[in-house]
Amino acid sequence: MNAGKFLINFYIISPDYPDLSNHLWQNKPMTNPTLDPEKQKQAKQYARIHRRVWLLDTFASTIYLLAWLLFGWAKSLAGWLRTYTANDWLLVLAFIIIFGGIASVLELPLGYYSGFVLPHRFGQSTQTFQRLGHGPVQELLVAAPLGLLVLELIYLALRLTGAWWWLGPVPACWSLP
Repeated sequence: MNAGKFLINFYIISPDYPDLSNHLWQNKPMTNPTLDPEKQKQAKQYARIHRRVWLLDTFASTIYLLAWLLFGWAKSLAGWLRTYTANDWLLVLAFIIIFGGIASVLELPLGYYSGFVLPHRFGQSTQTFQRLGHGPVQELLVAAPLGLLVLELIYLALRLTGAWWWLGPVPACWSLP
């Protein structure tokens, strides 16, 4: 027995797996299981709908962001928040809570459809409606502190560099392939 076959039999082939040694060493073709055409059709339909929902969500998020910029809501909110605090750290925190809170509420219908209705419609989920909120809450508990830390560091860098803020990202962009 050569070393390669021993290693394959010892490490790969086990009682839990079918004997593949004949196929590996005798060049016998392995049979592929046949996929159910109806399941393939459903998978394509699910992917198509999921892609459309993603595009709609991306478009709505872009419109939301542009509305804040073009209508001056961002400047108005920042000015209003400055009447309550002069601390830049708290200003960023309050802005993100308000901006992100409104965005989260606006995204609830699409999130519910893509995360609950669509998977149940295609038999991909058995999650109950009562457990629906557990995932987003856990996501918020992990992502919010990390995202806030990153945003606070970005705004710290902007405050420290002033008018020269652009010198940081430019060399980083030059190094990209």
